[in-house]
Amino acid sequence: MQSPRRQGIVHIINFIRGVEPRDPSPDLIEPIIRQSELARRHGLPVTWLVQYDALIDPRFRDLLKSMPPEDEIGVWLEFVQPLVERAGLRWRGRYPWDWHVNVGFSVGYAPEERTRMIDIFFAEFRDTFGFTPKAAGSWFIDAHSLAHLETRHGIVAFCNCKDQWGTDGYTLWGGYFNQAYYPSKQNSYIPAQTAASQINVPVFRMLGSDPINQYEIGLDTVHHNGQLVLTLEPVSPGGADPAWTDQFFKNIFETPCLSFGYAQAGQENSFGWPAMAKGLTYQHPRIAELRERGLVRVETLSQSGAWFRQNYPLTPPSAVVAPHDLNAPQRGAMWYCSRHYRASLEWNGADLRIRDIQHFDERRAEPFLHSTCPTTACKYDALPVMDGFLWSSPEHRAGMRILHADGTALKLTATPQIREPDAQTLHVALDKQFAFTFTESGFVLRGPTTGDWNLAASWPAQTATAFLGADRQHLCFQHEGYAYTVTVLTGSASNHATGFKLSPDANGEIRLAFTHF
Repeated sequence: MQSPRRQGIVHIINFIRGVEPRDPSPDLIEPIIRQSELARRHGLPVTWLVQYDALIDPRFRDLLKSMPPEDEIGVWLEFVQPLVERAGLRWRGRYPWDWHVNVGFSVGYAPEERTRMIDIFFAEFRDTFGFTPKAAGSWFIDAHSLAHLETRHGIVAFCNCKDQWGTDGYTLWGGYFNQAYYPSKQNSYIPAQTAASQINVPVFRMLGSDPINQYEIGLDTVHHNGQLVLTLEPVSPGGADPAWTDQFFKNIFETPCLSFGYAQAGQENSFGWPAMAKGLTYQHPRIAELRERGLVRVETLSQSGAWFRQNYPLTPPSAVVAPHDLNAPQRGAMWYCSRHYRASLEWNGADLRIRDIQHFDERRAEPFLHSTCPTTACKYDALPVMDGFLWSSPEHRAGMRILHADGTALKLTATPQIREPDAQTLHVALDKQFAFTFTESGFVLRGPTTGDWNLAASWPAQTATAFLGADRQHLCFQHEGYAYTVTVLTGSASNHATGFKLSPDANGEIRLAFTHF
């Protein structure tokens, strides 16, 4: 599975809050000191993203001024009481830093208020450090603010949260799974399809999701009414576990990735050093070893942003391939992403399904592009074609499966064999009978020319989905009032009782296209 073009990028991003209102509050200075010592010990550059309340606090400001020149200082963009009041606005939070969406994030404010606070933040940053930051991040941001960061302040890279449903009140669902993308001017969470419609700031996905298990972790698994976090974060059950960490790095950096393998390490200071120490002290030497082996570059967020912009005028295809789950070797998954769509295959022993397909459309505006979010939680999402998480029940896992003429599903006899013929293409061979080929515009499934098989999408009866119906060459959908179509280029589509069915043409092919231009 090794890529002839393999390159990997690791960012160590530690972001810094000035307060932690929850009890007990940890020491917020110690993590920064220990993180810096650890990174210097292994010769690893760090990106420090500072929140406004920490920027104006001499304790944090003086510490950041002492960082080595290879480190980078940028902006962590959440809205805190001193920044809001500096802009002449009323603070509505419960604490000086409040993680509720309508208080702590850009969408909680009118567009003009967002940019006013960003300008104040950047002016204070320049006065403090003597330069304009080139990198910024937030769990999520609206497109209006991100475009302002590019055009007014010249940032070259941004980072946002991984996909998750409901965690901390933040639902980010169906986006570009890992690596980086150029967002649409209408929707910061969705890749643009054209250069004219994109914000020219690559957005890197943070935290390092478990590529097999994170997607289907059940709701209400944490007290925040959302999914448990299974990531490279050192306070996560994943990033705190050396075996999980080793497996994650192998999956990210030693299997097909198309453009580049990517992982973000590091931790926000508000968790306290004792909670993150075990994970970080294991991860940093492993990252240094990956660099010594030539598998990764360890660099700052803005360095990667400049490299990305130099090499990719549009969002490139990318892949994440995880052949074996740490605790269930018979289970694995892969993700393919392009600027038009994403797709995920999951296998578990003999069973195989397409568990996720999301369509990207730069024309669909995000929910609060021009308005203000009135609630403590919000959702950014894509356009579902198959959602094996939201459309499933405990008894029936939604997905697209290869079925024989008698209606029985294809049973694998071996792990899928995955290779990358070129930088845009991922080929997945299944038992020498069937093969998926994922390309930038869509995918093709090839099988026997006998025609006694099909690719069937199904979900539990009575499940509310986006699917409207199929005609011979189209699959029609509507999600939250937005209509979209997937084109069946070869083969044909039809309805069935609990989904739709794709039948091959005389050459044994089914080909879907997700482009809309």
